[in-house]
Amino acid sequence: MSRRPVYGALGLIFIGEVLTLSYWGYITPGETIPLEQAALVMGGTALLIAVGSFVLYRLLYSKAKGQLTTAPSGRLASTELRSGLAFAILVAVGALSIGSLLNGVVALYLGGISPASAVSVLGSGTVLALDILGSVYLIYRLDLRTGTIRRRVRSLEVGWHS
Repeated sequence: MSRRPVYGALGLIFIGEVLTLSYWGYITPGETIPLEQAALVMGGTALLIAVGSFVLYRLLYSKAKGQLTTAPSGRLASTELRSGLAFAILVAVGALSIGSLLNGVVALYLGGISPASAVSVLGSGTVLALDILGSVYLIYRLDLRTGTIRRRVRSLEVGWHS
């Protein structure tokens, strides 16, 4: 965790999302959950875990190295806040697009191919693909900022100022 805090946090977010969805499915079996509520719960879970893992990282690894725990500089704190907010938005959009994609696939299966269901599946799949690309881009930029990149991808560095 001390070497790869971003990936550690992403792993914790994944575990938290699976546990949240499992519990939610257990207490609401067979109920249809509105997409907006799902996005709020999943995005909130991701944001809560991201902030918690950042605080835990600062507490554990700053003290382990014998350093004093200090507040991050204004620019660093602002960057981390923007990155956390962007990731929470990506998770919320991803949750909405996965739900919409599943609804479209079920509509195709049950009702046959119609223009509305085909557009729904195509649109949701496109949004999900863009969301995944955005997540990869965000993770790459975070690693680039922290200097933990081992293999650079120049096409992901457009507009980056070191």
